[in-house]
Amino acid sequence: MGKVSIFCPVSDYGLLLSQEEFDAFSKAYIEKACIGDEEICKLKKSHTIEDCFGELHARALDGEDNFVYSQVIEFLKETPLVWPTKSWFNIDLIGDENECQGFFFSPFKTEAECFQILEADEENYYVVPCDKNYSVFEKRGDKDELTYENRDELIDEMKAKTKIYLPNDFDFEAHIGYFEYCKKEEFEWSEEKN
Repeated sequence: MGKVSIFCPVSDYGLLLSQEEFDAFSKAYIEKACIGDEEICKLKKSHTIEDCFGELHARALDGEDNFVYSQVIEFLKETPLVWPTKSWFNIDLIGDENECQGFFFSPFKTEAECFQILEADEENYYVVPCDKNYSVFEKRGDKDELTYENRDELIDEMKAKTKIYLPNDFDFEAHIGYFEYCKKEEFEWSEEKN
């Protein structure tokens, strides 16, 4: 019995942030999300801003749903005791720290480069994946329905998640698109003897 490590392919649609953009996102998140994220609120009161940044970086490394929707913060300002059903989203760290390789990104925006190979071993990138786990514009399984009616629906989803945490002039279409990379995963391995 032991562990074996292999690189598994990951592909999806989502919103891509560079390290610099994630830092700006984090700063805005710390300022604006206190109303809905008690852990960040407590950390902000008792620790340094660097500790808060470290917490958000750790959350991205964790990859769980632990960021409050931008839209929810706006809602909670009006109705603080009622939480919408869809309240949290995840951000995935793609970089050397979690052993990712071969990262490329193809944004929706046509003026942007059609295909970008990004060096995840030299810089961290952060992806907000889309909620629907199927290929964005293809019909899925037995139901014969589209996962998204059009790409505007996906862009609206990303805005609902992140809008108040990003600059007013943030170009969503240049940051939303298709991405692929390989991520190192560890599995238990047991060799059976006859």
